[in-house]
Amino acid sequence: MVLQLQDERNRDKAFRILVLQYQERLYWHVRKIVKSHEDANDVVQNTFIKIYRNISKFKGNSKLYTWLYRIATNESLTFLKKQQRRTTEAIDNPDINLANQLSAPDDIDGDIVQQLLQRAIDTLPEKQKLVFNMK
Repeated sequence: MVLQLQDERNRDKAFRILVLQYQERLYWHVRKIVKSHEDANDVVQNTFIKIYRNISKFKGNSKLYTWLYRIATNESLTFLKKQQRRTTEAIDNPDINLANQLSAPDDIDGDIVQQLLQRAIDTLPEKQKLVFNMK
């Protein structure tokens, strides 16, 4: 399969076969990392684009799936970093500071809100709970 992918004449046909063969496995691997169906589809699509562009660089030192898996993992991590950067920029940008736009009725009890918030935090996985509490 690798030789067919690296051969210009057979590349498109071989690539379609590769996508059919590995798309679902890579999707579920990526989905475990990025959590969202839409985001996982985007990352898998970017993964296959990168594979298509770089198949000539595959040296065969490892199995093809190992190479695909590594590209998918790197694309997932890159996606998460970009997403985190966008979130941080939005929080740090005073023009988008949502805290200034919040309003609440005068009859809301702060203690009840605090209890609801704590219950929501308690539903988070341990690492997220720790990060949230530290922030």
